[in-house]
Amino acid sequence: MTIELADFIPKPIGFEYKFNDDKTRGDFLSSKGQQTTLFCPNCGGERGFIAIHYTDTQDVAIKLSTSNKNIVFDNSIKRIKFACTCGKSVEIILEAMPNSRLVKIGQYPDATQFDVSVNSDAIKLLSKGDKEYRLNAAKAYYSGLYIAAFNYLRRVFESLVKQAETQADITEPKQYMSDRVKELVEKGVFDEYLKDTGFSVLYKLLSSGIHELSEGECEKQYLVLQDAIDTILEDKLHEQIRQRRREENSKKLNKINSR
Repeated sequence: MTIELADFIPKPIGFEYKFNDDKTRGDFLSSKGQQTTLFCPNCGGERGFIAIHYTDTQDVAIKLSTSNKNIVFDNSIKRIKFACTCGKSVEIILEAMPNSRLVKIGQYPDATQFDVSVNSDAIKLLSKGDKEYRLNAAKAYYSGLYIAAFNYLRRVFESLVKQAETQADITEPKQYMSDRVKELVEKGVFDEYLKDTGFSVLYKLLSSGIHELSEGECEKQYLVLQDAIDTILEDKLHEQIRQRRREENSKKLNKINSR
């Protein structure tokens, strides 16, 4: 696994990466001009962000007071700012730890503002309550509260499944989530992709009680569940666009034929 400075932005507080040695970590922290693509809340879409400002705690301490001899500073902490061309920026705070580790200890603003999955057009298809659950899930995930994050996201997924079952006239849902999704795929409501074996662990967790879940399992499956939700929502969004296009084309044809 290779990593770039920008890869720390979507990671939760407490995320750590271990380098081969301290020199490699130092070279990584001193690299300039790194770029990444994030959702920009000012621009309302995905934009390029570039690392424009690096500050360590020694610089901060000297700026605070050049006369106080009792100031304690630690160069192991690095603050890195990424900015969009519109001026919107995000700052991450990283700390170098023993054994060549680098840990994310802070970020401002929080990562949800730059998360495409939380700010996409497809999210607008959710009900007011489900939108709130989706945002709370992201906030919990970026805070390292994985069981809470998974369960917020589970509510959104279950809501989408129930809506789909109503659409498919399924009045007696199956007991297990895997069977419910399989039936919806067979009826053409859900994408075939959601039957992939990669979702098997996820569906098992979705059928488990909250007391049976662990932080580790929920951390691993959170992004898988997010992917499943995004797949459902994107399919719904595309269908709405297709339907709108069909209606517009139908009106144009009727106008032409009526002349």
